[in-house]
Amino acid sequence: METTAKERVEKELEELNEKMTKLSSFLYGTAILAMGLSEEMTYQMESQLYSMQQYAKCLQKRLRIWGKTDKELREINEAKRIG
Repeated sequence: METTAKERVEKELEELNEKMTKLSSFLYGTAILAMGLSEEMTYQMESQLYSMQQYAKCLQKRLRIWGKTDKELREINEAKRIG
C-alpha cells in the first residue's frame, strides 16, 4: 500500500522525535560523563539537538496546516489575533 505525502511527514516526525529522545537522554544522562567527550563535541551535540527541535516544530506546523487554503489560514490567524 502506498503512503501519502502527509503520512510520510508524520512518519518523519515520529522518527525525528525518537532520535531527539535518544540524543537528549544521552546528553543529559550519566553515560556521557564516562565517555570524556570534549566540550566542543558536547556543544555540537547540543546544537544538533536544537536544530532537530526546530525541524520538528516545522514538521508539526506543516501537519497543522495540511490541506488548508491560504484563505482558511488567514481566517484562523485573524481569529487568533482578535480572540
